[in-house]
Amino acid sequence: MAAKTRGPVSRGALAKAIVDGIKKAQDDYEDMSGGLWVWEGAEYWITTYVARQLWKLIGPRSVIIEGASDQTLREARRRRGRKAGATKGKRYDIVVYFPSRDTPRAVVEIKLSGNKDAFLKDVTRVVAALKASRLRFGAVGYYFSYRSDSKDVKQKLREFADERCAVASDIAGKDGFRVVPKVYTSPVYTWDDEEEEHAWLAGCLVIERKPGNPLN
Repeated sequence: MAAKTRGPVSRGALAKAIVDGIKKAQDDYEDMSGGLWVWEGAEYWITTYVARQLWKLIGPRSVIIEGASDQTLREARRRRGRKAGATKGKRYDIVVYFPSRDTPRAVVEIKLSGNKDAFLKDVTRVVAALKASRLRFGAVGYYFSYRSDSKDVKQKLREFADERCAVASDIAGKDGFRVVPKVYTSPVYTWDDEEEEHAWLAGCLVIERKPGNPLN
């Protein structure tokens, strides 16, 4: 049961809830499947866990899954002169509202794959939504895994994640936004068999406006 409606929740708390939801999705899938990791499952599995975690944190009437972009940006007061192009006819994995479904506060994309193009496409989609509206911020929650026959799998996974987050920061920076990545990253979890070592982590990029990039 979700908590009763309360005041605004900090961005940091929302980002932590996203990471916690991804971790819970991994743990439950591993138990349910008899040891498989969630990268072998479905991205939608993670999305529902994250949505539930956000709902529990914020309260009722606060979270929508597969929110239509046209409605979301209309409710978030589309900015005048902004073309719909990159945001028209899309769906966001999760839309977070201020308590009691007042107005949208943020859009959230979830990425299970470590594929660079797919990950950066979600970053670009969030930036486009922020450019077109008065949304307060956006986020990309991600689950990355890595397999290696070497003993430095943890380091390789951290480098893998850092490289993608750095490119995401460059993309956002060109449009007057900044990325807050490393604060919202889980520890690296590992498992090894006779041939390979495996590692995974959960994280969340918070994308927000730089100083001098106002909501007007």
